[in-house]
Amino acid sequence: KLFESHLLLSIKTCLLVHRDHPFAEMKLATVDLLRDLPVMAMNDKFKNTLSLRQVCRERGFEPIIRFSAAETSAIYRMVAKNLGVGISLWSVAESFGNENVVAIPFEERELNWAILMFKRRGRTLAPSAQALERYICRHVAPM
Repeated sequence: KLFESHLLLSIKTCLLVHRDHPFAEMKLATVDLLRDLPVMAMNDKFKNTLSLRQVCRERGFEPIIRFSAAETSAIYRMVAKNLGVGISLWSVAESFGNENVVAIPFEERELNWAILMFKRRGRTLAPSAQALERYICRHVAPM
């Protein structure tokens, strides 16, 4: 009751595959594709991996995480060498820009990574916070 929030940014989680992988032509992925498919993901200290595990469990299976990493670049390099499929945030995958890697967003909204701004209800933000909010809303397109 004391605070209000609004979404500043939502970033999709995506499946990373090599361009030669059978999934490479897909426009959207679902977690059901991961049933019995070994994947590479960030370790369990990362929210998107915990969210992935939760959504898979809700669908009746445990994801097979064959390799876990502390940084996305390791997963990305392995996918680029066609050593498996990986899980990443869309914005991170886009920043690598390797022609051998295709990022396919998951259709499940529960896997989106959201950034929200919380502020005290009925109060005006400080000028610097207003400037930050305007900057983010103008320069960071939702993914």
